[in-house]
Amino acid sequence: MVERAIGCVKDVEGRHSFLPSTSPIWEIAMNMMIPKYEYVRDKKYREWIKELRCSFCLTEYLLDPHHVKFIGGQGKGGKGKQPCDTRITPLCRPHHTLLHNWPAGEESIWEIWSRDPKKIMETLWEIWNKDWPRLQKLEVAENFLEEQGFNNGK
Repeated sequence: MVERAIGCVKDVEGRHSFLPSTSPIWEIAMNMMIPKYEYVRDKKYREWIKELRCSFCLTEYLLDPHHVKFIGGQGKGGKGKQPCDTRITPLCRPHHTLLHNWPAGEESIWEIWSRDPKKIMETLWEIWNKDWPRLQKLEVAENFLEEQGFNNGK
C-alpha cells in the first residue's frame, strides 16, 4: 500500500523529504511550521472601546464595539463565532445598526465612509497594549481618530 505524501520538509542536511499524512513526524513538523493563533477575548478592552468616539462621526454616546468580519487573516471568527477582540472598531449605535443592516455588505460601507477599519483596529489595539495610564490611552486614541479625518465623513 502506498501512502499519499502531503507535506515536504527539509532535513538537517537541507534535503527535502515528503512525509505521509499519517506520520507522527508530519504532525510535529506542521506544529512547528504553522504558528498558533491566540483567540483574544478581553472584556476590559471592549469596555475601553465604549469610552472612545465613533469611528465615523466622533460622537461620544451609545458606543458599541464593532467586530470587523470582512478583513481576512486569523481571528476573523467562524460561522456563529464573533471575531477576535483585536478586530474591534468603535461605532455609535446608529452607525453600528446601519453597518449590520447594509444590504451590500460590510466592506462596501467602509469604502463609502472612506475609512480603513484595519488601520483603526490595529492602532487601537496597539494603544491599548501600551503601558500607559487609562486616561492617556483614551486621549491618544481620540487624537488618532481625529487626525485620520474621521469627522463628518471627511
